[in-house]
Order: sequence, then structure tokens, then C-alpha cells
Amino acid sequence: HVISDRFAILMNEFDENIIKKRLINISNKIKDKINTNYLFEIVVTQGVYKITDSKSNIAVYTDRAHVAQMAIKDFYSNDGINFFDETWEETDAMTFDIEHKQDNALKENQFHVYYQMKKNIKDDTWYGAEALVRWIDPIHGMILPGVFIPLFEKNGFVIKVDLYVFERVCQDLNEILSLGGKPLRISVNVSRSHLLHNNFLNQYFDIMRKYNISPDLVEFELTESMAYESKNILICVINEIHKFGSTCSIDDFGSGYSSLNMLKDISADVLKIDMGFLRASENEAKGLDILESIITLAGKLGMKVITEGVETKKQLYMLVEMGCDMYQGYYFSKPIPVDEFEKKYNIK
Repeated sequence: HVISDRFAILMNEFDENIIKKRLINISNKIKDKINTNYLFEIVVTQGVYKITDSKSNIAVYTDRAHVAQMAIKDFYSNDGINFFDETWEETDAMTFDIEHKQDNALKENQFHVYYQMKKNIKDDTWYGAEALVRWIDPIHGMILPGVFIPLFEKNGFVIKVDLYVFERVCQDLNEILSLGGKPLRISVNVSRSHLLHNNFLNQYFDIMRKYNISPDLVEFELTESMAYESKNILICVINEIHKFGSTCSIDDFGSGYSSLNMLKDISADVLKIDMGFLRASENEAKGLDILESIITLAGKLGMKVITEGVETKKQLYMLVEMGCDMYQGYYFSKPIPVDEFEKKYNIK
């Protein structure tokens, strides 16, 4: 079995010393085949998983062996051989597993776009939808964003995923419009990792042009935390978005400590109230007053407010009384695949 420069070997052996001797022998034979005139050294690393769970399949076993290989920090220690440790924390093993699968997952289109509708509160019409990414692994099934997005933000892979998702969104919008569907504003999440790259928005704008998507059908969701990292860059980004003709929203508003101070400098079109803020406020008079004040203030600043995470009729009625513009949440719609999305809301 071979994947690129990775090989898998199944041994009928359980003694670690014997396994290690056999792997060292294999490693030496590989090195001997390399022409020693080259001015570089071939390093062979090997991960081992001793099969103790007969209920899994060969794909799971090779994954665990590769996790052990990826965990090798010093290629020259222990002859480049590492055994999978059953006592490893599950999260550590999952981190290695996700990182070694991410490129192949993108190549094989394992990332899927789900859509969650946003609704206007006052007239009960559709405002648009948010595009959310889901990873459907052929072996493990659905991997939720809370598992892989934080890791992708750390290793930078989130930039590739963001652009992949955006292209799929533009493809879906193009198809819907070409079949006579109603124009619908779709919001897409933009990771703060993009701020490290100058003119990153040009890639988004080029994709919109490629699929003939009108700029006013795209809303860029920027997280509140971006303002803390570089407020000046964020201001420039928002200006570029508006110059191109698209809108933007500040996501997770209320999760930081300088939210109100940020509003005087950031000219966003929409504020998204963090769902955790909503839940914490529901039974606290002071919290409700703060939430209502934010909605009122946003209106005075020319911004609309959408509250995400609405799960009950009580929460929705509370937002109606406060004058909130839009809502989003499981009370009416969970994130769904594009085919179901188009069918359920008669987009086509």
C-alpha cells in the first residue's frame, strides 16, 4: 500500500523489539538503495500501531500508525520509530490525525457548504443565509467545525478552506440565479489569519467576477477579535469591501471587552450578537437592558443587528420587543446542505 512517499506494512508480530529490528532493517535497505554521491541524507520515519481493537478497519489502523509517525519530534531518536500510545489524550491524537488528513480532504472535496437562513423579524421575510463549512470524512463521518477550525487557524490552513468555501458559495449562487432563482445575500466567514496577507480580498473579488456574482449578494463576516489584533488593518479591509460593493458584519459581537469602543471606528453594516450573550442575558434584567441598548445604539449608528443562536419562541419574542432587525438559529433553521436549502426555501 502506498500514498505518495508513505508505505503501510502489515506484520503478524506483537513483540516490540522484533518489530523494531525489522523496521530498522527495512529502513537500512531503503537508505542503501540511494546513491551516496548525492549531498543529502535520506531520513526514514516509521509509526507503529499494534492492533488491539479488532472491530475497526485497516484505514483506522493505518491512520493511528501515521499519527504515531507524525508525533516523532526528533527524527534521529529511537531510529525514527514511534509506537502509538493508547494513553495519549484523545485530543492530541485527533490533532495529528486532522493535520495529516487536511490536504487530502481539500483535494477530495470532503469539505461541504451548509446554509443557515437569516430572517427579518419585522416582516417575516428572508434576509439571506450564512455559509458554514462541514467536514464529512469517508471513515469518521461528520467532523464539526469546533473540532477542526481552531486547529486550522493555528496552522494557517483555514485560509485555503475559507477560499474553497467561498468558491463553492459562488458556484451555488451562480447556479441558483441561472435557473431563475431569487437573488439571496450569502454571508461568508473570513478568518483573522487573512489579515496577515496584504490585498487578500482580491482573491475573493476575483472569484466573484469568475462566477458573475453581484457584489451586493455577498456579506463578509469579520470577527470582533480582528479589531484587537489590528484595528487599522480591519478598517482598511472594511473600506475595500464597501468600495467593491459588498457588505460586512461583525461576528461574535459582545464576546470581547472593548466592543462599544470599537463601534466608533468600525463602519460595519451589521452586528451579530453572540449567542452566548443572548443565553446569559435571558433571565437577567441587567443583561437584557444591555442587549436592548446595543440594539438601539447600532440603529443610531446606521447598523442592523442580527442575533444568532435563537432557539426558543421566548427568545424571538424578546428580540421583537427590543427592536432587533434579524435572527438566526435552530428555532427556525439549522444549517443544511445546498440541495435541501434550495428545496426547503424555494430558492429555485
